[in-house]
Amino acid sequence: MSPPLLDELAVGQRLVALLSAGRRDSTLRLACALALLDAAAESGRGSPGPALPVSIDALADRVVELYWRQTRPYAGGVLLGQGKAAGARLAVLEEVAALAADARAGGSETAHQAAVRLPARYAAARRRIALTLAQQPLTDLQTPAGLRRGSVPPFLYDDSWLGRKATQADLDAHDRAVVLLPGVASALVRLGPLVRPLVERSWAEHVARVNRVEALGAVEGFLFGPDVDRLRPLAEPLADLQGGRCFSCGGPLGRARVEHFVPWSRFPLDAVANLVAVDERCAADRDGALPALSLVFRWHRRRGLYDRGELAGWPVEHARTQAVVLATYASVAAGLPLWAGRGAYEPAAGSEGARVRSLLAA
Repeated sequence: MSPPLLDELAVGQRLVALLSAGRRDSTLRLACALALLDAAAESGRGSPGPALPVSIDALADRVVELYWRQTRPYAGGVLLGQGKAAGARLAVLEEVAALAADARAGGSETAHQAAVRLPARYAAARRRIALTLAQQPLTDLQTPAGLRRGSVPPFLYDDSWLGRKATQADLDAHDRAVVLLPGVASALVRLGPLVRPLVERSWAEHVARVNRVEALGAVEGFLFGPDVDRLRPLAEPLADLQGGRCFSCGGPLGRARVEHFVPWSRFPLDAVANLVAVDERCAADRDGALPALSLVFRWHRRRGLYDRGELAGWPVEHARTQAVVLATYASVAAGLPLWAGRGAYEPAAGSEGARVRSLLAA
């Protein structure tokens, strides 16, 4: 007998309700939720499947990435506070800030560069952050405030071994992973485009309130928007990889712009494999839309260009990007407009996932 189908709407409703309820004194639970959404996308699961182990260390990596950019000064050189959290929740913020300071002093501007150039320092910080996630936010994402843990059925993963008393030995005994229940990974992939902006807006509202900043849009862009200035130096090397042609239309590149192949709003990934050089007119016309399959085929043909390793000090991460592409198109609903080129859209048929899977397996 087949197991009952997962109610994706119920998963989304419970997750959003838990993230929205109660007084907020930190952003760590929101960071953990975004890390779970990204882990689901990186699994490649866009359609229902069996239970999926998710590394808590990998969730810690994503939490580091989320807080890393928030250690930079905001407008006027002000460092934005994250709330009045105490104890372990504050320790995570301090851990990332200290790691970022050490890394930047040595010339590393990103969390990825810190992991490569300061491996022991980074690994120690990640290990401590992973334990904090197991002790706090991972235990809070499924149980409403005021209820005893276990009083309501888990809907994301088994959390029976997690909690305030969890130790590194407990993490090791459970392969340092939580196991998403059957169907949950694909549900999170499908819900991601809806849940992510709600979580980011809630985070930005909290930070704006704590710091008494009225420009909510500016705060949200600072916390979660793509760093266009940091990407700009990649325009020339990417254009060289593409033979001086616009990735989108194939015409000669005039003023090249760096764009994310999988839109930043769906998955914030600044790896070279997810970056393309495009003509400014194509970038303005697309405006963050999901590319049509013809462009997925073009992106796939570019994979041989990554053999030279990092580009201008940036990680390639082709396997990670490919998993995100697979999950993204497997979750595309029929009728969704896909951008096929300047001035052209085509409706998704709903079978894009199978076609992309076949392409990537070739």
